[in-house]
Amino acid sequence: MRVKSSGRRSEPTRAIRVLLHYSCSVALGIGMAVGSVGCAGSGGSAASDSAQKQGPPPDWMSAGGKSPRYPKARYLTGFAMVEVAAGQGGVEAARQQAAADLSRKISVHIEASLRDVTESQDGADSYRIQSIVNSTSDIRLTGLDYEVFPEATRSYALAYLERGRAVQERRSLRQRNLAELRECLASGDRHLQARREADAVATFESCRGSIAKALEHDSIARALGSAAPDDDAAYAELMVADRTVDEKVKVILRSRASSLSEAIERLGIQLRRQNATGSGRIVVSPFTYGTTDLSSVFGRQASLELESVLSRGVGSAAGTGSDRVVKGVYLERDDEVRIIATVRDGGTGSVVASAETTLPRNALPQGVSLKPANFESALRDQKLLGEGELVSGDLQLEVWTDRGRRGVVYTESEELALHYRVNQPAWIRIIYVLQSGEQIPISSAWYVDESKVNQVITYPDRFEIVPPFGAEMIHATAFTEKPPPMHTERRMISGEPYDVVAGGSEQIVRTRGLRKKKKEQMAEALLTVTTMPR
Repeated sequence: MRVKSSGRRSEPTRAIRVLLHYSCSVALGIGMAVGSVGCAGSGGSAASDSAQKQGPPPDWMSAGGKSPRYPKARYLTGFAMVEVAAGQGGVEAARQQAAADLSRKISVHIEASLRDVTESQDGADSYRIQSIVNSTSDIRLTGLDYEVFPEATRSYALAYLERGRAVQERRSLRQRNLAELRECLASGDRHLQARREADAVATFESCRGSIAKALEHDSIARALGSAAPDDDAAYAELMVADRTVDEKVKVILRSRASSLSEAIERLGIQLRRQNATGSGRIVVSPFTYGTTDLSSVFGRQASLELESVLSRGVGSAAGTGSDRVVKGVYLERDDEVRIIATVRDGGTGSVVASAETTLPRNALPQGVSLKPANFESALRDQKLLGEGELVSGDLQLEVWTDRGRRGVVYTESEELALHYRVNQPAWIRIIYVLQSGEQIPISSAWYVDESKVNQVITYPDRFEIVPPFGAEMIHATAFTEKPPPMHTERRMISGEPYDVVAGGSEQIVRTRGLRKKKKEQMAEALLTVTTMPR
C-alpha cells in the first residue's frame, strides 16, 4: 500500500449518496442508504417536525440517545446530532444519521446471532447461514419511528424500533415463504413423477429463493427477539428442505462440474431461471471463503466469470431497472468445493434468487488458490487486533472502503479510498496491517472536531495497492484524549519502504489501557482487505 495524495484536504465529503425511502424502511450496513421519512407515528414528516411547537429538550438528547421510555428490552434506538439549522434541512439530516446509527446496531445483532447459529451447526448447514451473514448489509427493516428536536444551529434525532412488532412481522413473512417452499417442493415432485426431469430441476432450483428469503426472516427474528419453539421448528424445516433440494438436483444431474467455468455456467443457469438478472446492472462481489470475510484469487475469478455469464443476453434494456447485487461464499468439503450465490434487488434489498454448485478440488485451474497466501496468520491477527473491540457504548467509530467492508478485494495499482465516522469529537488513528504482519501507521493521530461529528468523512489521501499481497487489515481507533505517538522504524518490505510500528501488535495492545481511565474512552473498528497481483 502506498499513500497517494489526492490534492484535497480535510473538508469532509459525503462518501455515499443518501437515498430517502418513504416506506418506513431502513437498509442495514455502514454507509448504506438509510431513510424512512414521512412515516406514520412518532416519525411524522420533516416539515411537520420543524413546525411542531418547541417544548423542553427531550431526555434522550443529553443522554446520547438513551431514554427510560425506550428500554433496551423492548426497543433498539439510534441517535444523531447534526450541525445544520432546522430550516436548512437539519431535521431530515438528523433523521438519516439516527437511522444509520440504529441500523449499524441491528447489523451487529444479526451478525452475532447468525454466527452463533453457524458455529452450532455442521458444515452442510453452515453454508446457507453464512451466505445470509455476508448479505446482512442489504437487509431492510420496516417500522422505524423518530423523535426530533431542532435548535437554531443543531438538530437532534432519535430513531427507534419496537422489537416485538419487528419480530412478529418477520415471523409472519417467514411462514409465508415456508408455505411457498412446500408448494414448490411438491411441484418439483410432480414433475419427477411425470418424468419431466428438466422441469423438475428448474422447479427445485427455484425453491432455493424461498429458502433464502425464509432464512433471512428467521435470522432477523432471532436477532431481535428470543427464540420461540416455532422458530426452531421452522429452522429445522428449512435445513431439511435445503438438503432435499440439493440431493434431488444432484440425483437428476448425476455429476459435478468438471471445471470452474462449468460450475459458474451452472450457477448462471440456475439464477437466470429464477429471473435473477432483471433489467438493471449486475454487480457481483468477490466470493468469500467459508465463514470469513476473506477472498482469494479463486473468489475474484469466480465473481468475474459469473458477472460475465449473467450479463449475457441482458441487452439494451440494461440500466432501466434496479441493480442486482450478487454475493457468494465457497468452502472446501472433502474432495470438492461448494459454491453458493445469493442475488438481491438493489432497490428493495430483497432476495430474488439463490443457487449453488460443486466443483471437484482437482478441477481447480492451475495456480488458482482458494485462500490468500497468509490465510491462517490473517485469522490470528484478526483475533488479536479485534479483541476488546467496542461495538456499543458512548464512543463509536465506523470505517469502510470505497468498495464497502465485506469481501473487499483490490488488485495491484488500484486505488483504495477510506471513509469514517465518529459520534463525538475524537482523535483518530488508522493502522494498515500488511499480509506479513507489519503494522503501518497511515498517519499520526488527527482530530475530528464537533462540527464533523456524525458526518461521513473521506480521508483526504488515497492509497495505491503495491506488494506484498494477501489478506491485509485496516485497524482504526478513536480516542477521546490524544493518544501517545507510535514508535516506528523504517524497513524495506517486498522492495517498498515502510515506516513500521516498532514492537508490532504489543504496542497497539498496550494502547488499549486508555479505556480503563474514567474520563477517557476508546473505540475500534477492523476490516479486512484482500490484495492480489494483476
